[in-house]
Amino acid sequence: MTRNGTIRDIAREAGVSISTVSRALNGQVPVAPDKLQRVLDATRRLRYEPNAAAQGLVRGRSMTVGVLTQDIASPFYSEVSRGIDAALAGSGYQPIFVNGHWAVQDEAAAITALTRRQPSRP
Repeated sequence: MTRNGTIRDIAREAGVSISTVSRALNGQVPVAPDKLQRVLDATRRLRYEPNAAAQGLVRGRSMTVGVLTQDIASPFYSEVSRGIDAALAGSGYQPIFVNGHWAVQDEAAAITALTRRQPSRP
């Protein structure tokens, strides 16, 4: 399994600073066209994929939606889960499903697991 490039790798490959890579990829601040092209080329060569956890920290949003079910295999919860998944499609949000197994202790553990992932708030 090969590791995808990081922002540091891109900066080194493109011969620019890490902040220039960040600005180029975020598109919020203008970057000189030649530097932008070098960054984009390096991004493709190194197969860069943004780190969702790091982006969530910067944005203050994890882009996840936590869903607690009692039994995801039940017909009711499977339909609800499909509906949630369909509603989130294309929004940039991803659902995280956890099961309570109809037990208070399991529900508490599932809620703890969800809150540790810091799901986004509407």
